[in-house]
Amino acid sequence: MQLIFMKRAVTAPEATLAVAEKTRAALAAIYARRDLPPGARVAITAGSRGIANYLTIMRTAVEFIRERGGKLFLVPAMGSHGGGTVAGRRAVLAGLGITEESVGAPVLDLPMKTFFFAIGYEN
Repeated sequence: MQLIFMKRAVTAPEATLAVAEKTRAALAAIYARRDLPPGARVAITAGSRGIANYLTIMRTAVEFIRERGGKLFLVPAMGSHGGGTVAGRRAVLAGLGITEESVGAPVLDLPMKTFFFAIGYEN
């Protein structure tokens, strides 16, 4: 008996369109409850798990935030995947199709010892 590993990619324009529409609808529901301050810097996390239609989701989120005046960037969010290094995390994302060029936003990756603090606000 022989074990053969296969990977099948299915690309259907109508499926991609539906994912983009659902992503926009989910983001619109969030932003219906609060405004994005002008020029706000927005981080979108990019993980390493195998999410279906990941590139479409990320690209749509970038477009949505940019249309509302946000200055955005992606932050790899994957712990030790990619060896826990900046280059390794970028390589993991690139393997998933997520690059600065494909998404249209810079990937800001800092050493894992860097901490991010966020201040929430309500309208």
